[in-house]
Amino acid sequence: MEKGLRNAEQIKYRQRSDGQVIIGQEPFQVYHSLPLDVEVTEEIADKFGFDIVINVPEPEHDPVYQYTSWDDFEEIDGKWYMKWEILDKREEEAKDPNYASDIIAERNRRLYLTDWWALPENADSYTEERKKYRQGLRDITKQPRYPFAVDWPEYTINVDSYQNPSMEDSAF
Repeated sequence: MEKGLRNAEQIKYRQRSDGQVIIGQEPFQVYHSLPLDVEVTEEIADKFGFDIVINVPEPEHDPVYQYTSWDDFEEIDGKWYMKWEILDKREEEAKDPNYASDIIAERNRRLYLTDWWALPENADSYTEERKKYRQGLRDITKQPRYPFAVDWPEYTINVDSYQNPSMEDSAF
């Protein structure tokens, strides 16, 4: 029934004895021999010492700079609800200096693939468009939302005028 849902979307049950939360109905079926086709109602959960935790939608947040976590629950008027926390990605970056390392690695890879453009023997083909593309790669760290959102520069190859330097001297 709930197999395709993320944990945040599945029904949760809080065990009264120790506060442990289980996700989905499977534990009732496995440990309490509840038939597969029986839905766990409040009465059934109560019989086994559980409270149903009510799913609360994820709060609105800025996905570029923030993320949410629901690892806590709260009781309001005898009912249990998911408790969301909005966390700041910028604080995570401050704790981890390698936060942007994947972005820098990709930037460096793209620069490496175009290094041959800047060689002296390719001066005639090192166009302003190519220079602008490479400068755009070097400037990604200056973007206002970096490293949380990067607008990668684009370069379009004109197939009609493109020659692969490795093929120029080829016998083919």
